Amino acid sequence: MVGFAGTARHPKALAVRLLPDGRVALSQWLTTALRSVVAPRLVPQTGRAFTEAGDS
Repeated sequence: MVGFAGTARHPKALAVRLLPDGRVALSQWLTTALRSVVAPRLVPQTGRAFTEAGDS
């Protein structure tokens, strides 16, 4: 994963790098259940670096 659409606390979709060509594409919109699993991993935590865009 290289980023996300929405906010870190409420992601709407994930931006993923497609291999081997390296293109970036958005996933389908995340369901509420998937958001609840993904969001805690996107919110900045001690020891993890984030850019302004939300990329780790």
